[in-house]
Amino acid sequence: MAIEQMERLLDELSKRTGIKHELLRYLSVHELGDVFKIKLKTLQQRRDGVIFFTTPNSENILIGEQYKQFIRAYEKNETKALTKEIIGMCASPGTAVGKVKICIDLKDIAGFKEGDILVTSMTRPEFLPAMKKAAAFVTDEGGITSHAAIVSRELGKPCVIGTKIATKVLKDNDLVEVRANHGLVKIIT
Repeated sequence: MAIEQMERLLDELSKRTGIKHELLRYLSVHELGDVFKIKLKTLQQRRDGVIFFTTPNSENILIGEQYKQFIRAYEKNETKALTKEIIGMCASPGTAVGKVKICIDLKDIAGFKEGDILVTSMTRPEFLPAMKKAAAFVTDEGGITSHAAIVSRELGKPCVIGTKIATKVLKDNDLVEVRANHGLVKIIT
């Protein structure tokens, strides 16, 4: 109900200011009262990337280069924090050790070797040749009825799904141990 009311408010503000409704969504709560003072260019910049955060004493809005620096620093720290183990859900039990092969699209499966660990955001039927060669599968997304989960059970291969971060943390040729029973992917080297 609150979202519906906010949308109505933004519709009315759009009519009165001439600013597109979609851009008005980038206003902070405190800026709603001063909407006539906000520059259109500022809202357009926020559409390209914005971070709103508050402290007990202030409201902060990062755009442009400040936004990009914050994201780079966050991603760098996030990767460091996630170094050795990745957690997901067990889709098919078992254990496997092998080298990571990240497969984002079809051209990536061409270099797939027997015994590699298939790491992808989500599998699709086109990945089947690589899945047959894989020692195990690890996906960022998916549930118990996802393509990776079903195929892993059919092929009897270990599979960890729903890690959210495997394709970001793991790199090609990383040696990993997949302990699917525990939903764990451990980086060995």
